[in-house]
Amino acid sequence: MDSKNIVFDKADTQKIIAFIENIGIEVKKSSIDEETFLPGILIDKGVMIIDEEKLLYEGDLLHEAGHIATLTPQKRLEVYNDVSKNPGDELATLAWSYAAGKYLDLDARVIFHDNGYKGDSKWLSEHYSSGGDMGVPLLSWMDLTTTNNHKVVEGDIVFPNMKKWIRE
Repeated sequence: MDSKNIVFDKADTQKIIAFIENIGIEVKKSSIDEETFLPGILIDKGVMIIDEEKLLYEGDLLHEAGHIATLTPQKRLEVYNDVSKNPGDELATLAWSYAAGKYLDLDARVIFHDNGYKGDSKWLSEHYSSGGDMGVPLLSWMDLTTTNNHKVVEGDIVFPNMKKWIRE
């Protein structure tokens, strides 16, 4: 089945999946029998495999897509399941997923749900909602956005707006 024709039951899930596909990340809907880092989501060489029955939180889709999007193209082809243990990758992914959620007009609490983020979900929601930029310098370095901490010139795309969604 062509991933562009995949249908998910929940409206927010469908909205998020359409965005993920539109930025160039392949999505497949399939049952997942192995243990995954986040329930219902398996990353396999840059492809997001989603088991809707096991998916607990729609915001996790953006988080995992952020991991894929912020990797180099070569690294995307190599990853499987637990995408990265690098703290810098995690910071960039947090900022990326917030920007994606804003773009999709999702509440920050959908992105940073209460049952994740090692108890810091409320803090993360407040941090980004109040203009915090944790991880944004990394996105700027990846040329995905511009941070407010640099001299912004007219026409710059400034976080949480993004110049592009996937690293080249």
